[in-house]
Amino acid sequence: MLGQRFDVDVTVLLDVGKAAAGDDVTASIDYASIHALTAAVVGAAAPRRATVEALAGGVADAVLAAHRGARAAWVRVTKPGAPIPGVFGVAGCEVRRWRA
Repeated sequence: MLGQRFDVDVTVLLDVGKAAAGDDVTASIDYASIHALTAAVVGAAAPRRATVEALAGGVADAVLAAHRGARAAWVRVTKPGAPIPGVFGVAGCEVRRWRA
């Protein structure tokens, strides 16, 4: 059985000075890892969540836990075709988490 469709956008705040100045990919964040973390939280094998807020928070928490260089993670989850009466584009939320 297929679950519902969600669109997920992840923004990671970090110091990119060294990576930008030296064009050094090893000084940046591993974007493939961000994708894999997101897929693990959102994917079919992940625990079901009742709200898009919990889903977005789970992704943000996973990104911050896995990437020490990340200062913050902003995650936007939208749900096209949400069961809401009326005409609209998408329903969703954005969660912003900062490292303490």
